[in-house]
Amino acid sequence: EATSVRLNITVVSPSASRFLTLFPADGARPSASALNWSAGQAPTSNFAATTLSSTGKIKLFNRFGSVQLLADVTGYTTGHAPNQLDNNQIARGRWDQDPQRDLTTAISSVGPPAFDGRALWVTQPGSDPVTFTPTLRLVPVDPSTATVGTALTVSTASLFSESLSATRPVFDGRSIWVGLISKDFSLRVNRFRLAQVDTVARTVTRSLTLPVEPSALTFDGTNIWVGSAASATTTVRVNATTGAILTPNLNLGVAVSDLLFDGSKVWVNGNEASHSPTGLDVCVDPATGTAGTKTYLGTGGRLAFDGNRVWSSHKQTTVQLFTAGTCASSGTVTAGANVNSMVFDGNNVWLRTTAGLTTVSVNTLQTATPVAAPSGNELTFDGTAVWSSSPLRRHRPD
Repeated sequence: EATSVRLNITVVSPSASRFLTLFPADGARPSASALNWSAGQAPTSNFAATTLSSTGKIKLFNRFGSVQLLADVTGYTTGHAPNQLDNNQIARGRWDQDPQRDLTTAISSVGPPAFDGRALWVTQPGSDPVTFTPTLRLVPVDPSTATVGTALTVSTASLFSESLSATRPVFDGRSIWVGLISKDFSLRVNRFRLAQVDTVARTVTRSLTLPVEPSALTFDGTNIWVGSAASATTTVRVNATTGAILTPNLNLGVAVSDLLFDGSKVWVNGNEASHSPTGLDVCVDPATGTAGTKTYLGTGGRLAFDGNRVWSSHKQTTVQLFTAGTCASSGTVTAGANVNSMVFDGNNVWLRTTAGLTTVSVNTLQTATPVAAPSGNELTFDGTAVWSSSPLRRHRPD
């Protein structure tokens, strides 16, 4: 959210007597200098400030010769929309001053949005105006204003589809990925695809045919993992760069309800029909595909990651905690009501329960009193606020 930076600039070992200019990377170079020096001069510092380019970058210009440069960021400024708080209000903790702290939009969605750092991407059903074939619309939404951008349409690649559903999207740092399930009732055939959308170019990059019905996605830094709830023995991995489906498929014996990558392990939450209770958690080494010890509780649910621990719900009143990277159980949290969805906001884990919306401190593991919330189970964090769907609704901290 930074719009400008304040810097302490130091020049070392200048070979010529010249000057330094500092300016936004997408702007014209100004004539005013930020620091002047003589050839061979001792290390010299000065304060400088500049606005940032639209992509958050600056340029540094040395007129002649060569010089070593140190630039320490000492502060920054941000812009804010009229419905947001200024820095003084934030410092006083006056979230109640924001007139749109809880913003309810008219935006409906199939599932929760994925956040790409700038926009929320919402999946919505659509229909081809010529063939009336069901399609999926991926709609960008400005998280500050809830302004809807131009939608992208992903085809089902079938003229005979009569219904369409989608998985929760996942963001890989450049693209949004979403699984598609189209059902052809006349031919009694189901078709499964994985769509990739470039969020910078805002174009549909790929639409891949999948060998399994997708139920959950995650990204491990290299590959997109596609879990299936309908095919209990198969998890598919797709190279995010090439789009190649890797072989062999991973036969985990799990009907997958959610996937998560903690920086070291891929976590699987799902159901195993041969066990009672059926709900399980298992961590998988992404390099070898080797699964660790399975932990059983309730039925398949959701996963969240707080930077140190993996949180796993099984649609029960208790949330299971695991140490990231080690697969070791590290305790439980009592939520007071069945947990349907979770997300981490940097300080607290938000829980969507049958009693409403509540938070749990990751430091004390104390659960706040639930507050009533509109219908909709899925949660997403955009760096400032938590969003629930559907319809799309923004919740700011109390």
